[in-house]
Amino acid sequence: IQEWVKLGFIEEKNPQITQKNAELPDENPRESASSADNISVDALKVNNKLVLDTRFFDEDFKARLLASMENFDEACDGLLIHSENFQALNLLQERYREQVKCVYIDPPYNTAASEIMYKNEYKHSSWCSLLQDRVILAKSFLTRDGISQVAIDDAEFHRLESVIRLIFGDENYIANIAIMQNPKGRDQRYIADCHEYTILSAKDINSVKTYRLKLSADELAKKFSKKGETGRHRELPLRRSGSGAQREDRPYMYFPFIYNPREDILTVVPRNEYEKIFSGSSFDDAFVDDLKKKYEDQGLSFILPIREDGSLGRWRWGYDSSEKGANQGILFAKTNGRSTTIYQVDEADETYLPKSLWYGERYDASTKGTNILKSIIHQNSFDYPKSLFAVEDMLAIGSSDSELILDFFAGSGTTGHAVIDLNRISESGQRKYVLVE
Repeated sequence: IQEWVKLGFIEEKNPQITQKNAELPDENPRESASSADNISVDALKVNNKLVLDTRFFDEDFKARLLASMENFDEACDGLLIHSENFQALNLLQERYREQVKCVYIDPPYNTAASEIMYKNEYKHSSWCSLLQDRVILAKSFLTRDGISQVAIDDAEFHRLESVIRLIFGDENYIANIAIMQNPKGRDQRYIADCHEYTILSAKDINSVKTYRLKLSADELAKKFSKKGETGRHRELPLRRSGSGAQREDRPYMYFPFIYNPREDILTVVPRNEYEKIFSGSSFDDAFVDDLKKKYEDQGLSFILPIREDGSLGRWRWGYDSSEKGANQGILFAKTNGRSTTIYQVDEADETYLPKSLWYGERYDASTKGTNILKSIIHQNSFDYPKSLFAVEDMLAIGSSDSELILDFFAGSGTTGHAVIDLNRISESGQRKYVLVE
């Protein structure tokens, strides 16, 4: 109980379980007591998820406790090893070889803030050797579809990248993600530093599995601002914009849509007319003009992909896809009084492909890292914890709901925290972690 007091789970003078860490049933309101030893049994029964350290029990009890678990590995959410990490990685080789889906580490950056005590003058080479020895061992833990993720800043980035490429091979290099973890910036001589990196590598680029990230409710509403019978969606112009947008770039994507405004029916021209527009070497613009007159004389709108500057463009979809999209209502016409434009209904996708640049409050290491850790560990001795959500997103990219994560520079335990959070978010969340600190 004194341990719970120390951790802030219960109050010392008024020894009831604190509201921020657990709850009491309505029929058992918080009551006063003279000492922490008087905490009620009912409160303990309701709050049966309080952390209990087995060091308070004798060896016989520990043995019986372990024996009572039919499958300890399945029952255990994670493993925390207190050891020098090189020795721990060697010890774990046989047990976890080719079983880890994602290795995530945040090693010392070899700067003044996290400098290692070196025995010689070869500061950078010693640091590289330290990482190389451990990453080589860690590679053997990865499944064939596994991924390695290593955080670093500018000081050693180029050296570490070379080490990673040497171990995994250039062909297995996936990406380097830049994360703005310090929006205020850290003053240096010339430029205020505000970002770090995470280097992603595959054990086997032909087998690796990565996963898309999930949009928040606000992000989903912003990206897909329209709401219809089938849910959220957005309306995208079908005409190609940007590079490669001229009709000469993709000649077979230049053809007219026909729109009947009275009946709100959209079609493409018949195939026999479409095939006469481009012969394989040139456009028959006279034929297109004849088609325009033919359909407009019938009171129909003749819609070509005309660019803002008046030049002839192209659609993003080909003829067959456009015909199908118009018939299914995925493509529709919108008139602004002077002209008619074709749009695509793009149904909401709650996921997105991760980008190589991450920024925003979610990734702020101060508000989403240091402050979170201080709320858990009041006497916090860890100076540079990662944003919890930056680690969550990395693990979400590298693993699915039931896979194993390894971190052998565990530090304050952010990786373990992230695994637990991801399991809480997902109904089928069963990720497990192995941490070495």
